[in-house]
Amino acid sequence: MSKNTYAVAVRDVDLRLLLTVVRASAGDIYVNWPRDMEDPNWKPHGSWHASGQYHHKSYNHKLLPVQQRQKPDASFTDTGNL
Repeated sequence: MSKNTYAVAVRDVDLRLLLTVVRASAGDIYVNWPRDMEDPNWKPHGSWHASGQYHHKSYNHKLLPVQQRQKPDASFTDTGNL
C-alpha cells in the first residue's frame, strides 16, 4: 500500500516538526502530532477515513464522538477541517 506523507515544520529559533499529514492509498487521511518518545503509547492523531468516518484519538481512545462526513475522495466539495 502506498501513501503520501507531508511534513509541516516551524522555525522559531530551531526548526522543529509540528505535524505530519499522511494520505494512504485507500483514501484515509491522518494528521499526526509527533511527541516525545518517553511515552510510546501517546500517539495523538486525527483521522478522516475513506468511508467518511472522522475522529481524533490519543492513547488509542477516541476523544470526541465519531462524526460521519463526506468522503474525502474525488467527489469531495467545499472544505473540511481535520
